[in-house]
Amino acid sequence: MEGHRKRNEKTTVMYSIALAFLIFSGTGFKLQTVTIGDVLSSSIAADLKVVAAQGDPPLNEAGLKEFMISYNEKFPGNIGGYTFVTPPLNRLPTIP
Repeated sequence: MEGHRKRNEKTTVMYSIALAFLIFSGTGFKLQTVTIGDVLSSSIAADLKVVAAQGDPPLNEAGLKEFMISYNEKFPGNIGGYTFVTPPLNRLPTIP
């Protein structure tokens, strides 16, 4: 056993380094996943975002509101809330 001591120490060190790498890389990937989700949530600020294409008429707020209310009645709890945001003024065709 004395003759294999050096070899066993090297194997133990290699095993420890490999295990540490797996733990480190796993937590790194988990952190990246959470960070990407948080960045998207904060930049979009919603689970769902509907945008009218530039040049198109504005979205039908009354129709969308009616749909959201009826959907929320059919499937309660799926929608926590919703809001409408006006487009920036420079996107309106009458304002340069």
